Amino acid sequence: IYVVAKGNTSAGVPIQRRNIGENGIPITISILNKLLPITLLTAIALLPVNDEVIEICKKYSDCFLPLAKLDLWETADPAEVYHYAEKGVKGFKCIYPYYEYDHDIYMPVYEAAEKCGLPLLFHTGNYRPNPADIIYKRPMLKNMNPVNLDRIARSFQSLKIVMAHMGTRIYHDEASQYIKVHDNLYADLAGCGSWLGVSPEKLDSLLAPAPKVFYRSNIWAGYEKLIFGSDS
Repeated sequence: IYVVAKGNTSAGVPIQRRNIGENGIPITISILNKLLPITLLTAIALLPVNDEVIEICKKYSDCFLPLAKLDLWETADPAEVYHYAEKGVKGFKCIYPYYEYDHDIYMPVYEAAEKCGLPLLFHTGNYRPNPADIIYKRPMLKNMNPVNLDRIARSFQSLKIVMAHMGTRIYHDEASQYIKVHDNLYADLAGCGSWLGVSPEKLDSLLAPAPKVFYRSNIWAGYEKLIFGSDS
């Protein structure tokens, strides 16, 4: 279930709630009954801030569980993790970091998430150029390369990590191997068309069991650790 805000004016986007039933099973899609502000700086500005997300999820608790976005910029504050954990979030989303995901400055944030028992969802792979790139001039594909999750998974082995988009097509091959190496690393198949061009045969080759001699973890981890549509 996804919430999408689209528009090109500063007036905001009207959102509504709809209920759909399929095969006798009620499905509820909640699209927020409020206006979301829109700016031209970055697509992230289309989304409500963390506190708004928490309140929305409380209002529509039958549909949503809240995740908060962590601000991984020139500095990162572990107190932010504890703050939103106390507010009831069920995990955190990380995207568009100033440095690579495994930079030393971010490690205390991940340690805090591990202590709180909350998973981290990392955007990995392709990220379309946008006006923010002109301002900040950061190497986003490098910063969000799936290999950056290796250090995090090794350092915090009780922390559940989701590799969004399994690296997209740019990094599918190598990203599929990382979830076999690390017991606490998972991947999803979401991604705005990233997976529409992947055949069942290709997916099977990506997730095929590896020889036990090379991996201490479950050799079937590739198949068992896919999460469907957690991020798009």
